[in-house]
Amino acid sequence: MICSSYIRLVKEDLTKIGITVIEVKLGEATIIYDPEIISITQIEEAWQNLGMELCKEQR
Repeated sequence: MICSSYIRLVKEDLTKIGITVIEVKLGEATIIYDPEIISITQIEEAWQNLGMELCKEQR
């Protein structure tokens, strides 16, 4: 289980850079973004600001 405060922080930080957050669970976030506007580097930086690391798995 992941703390609701942490979920809120993840959603807020990703939303700030233009990402739509569908769901956040322990070890996983489902997001929607336009790769022509937002780069993987920007997503990685947002994760790192929260003390996390991005695993590049696409479904």
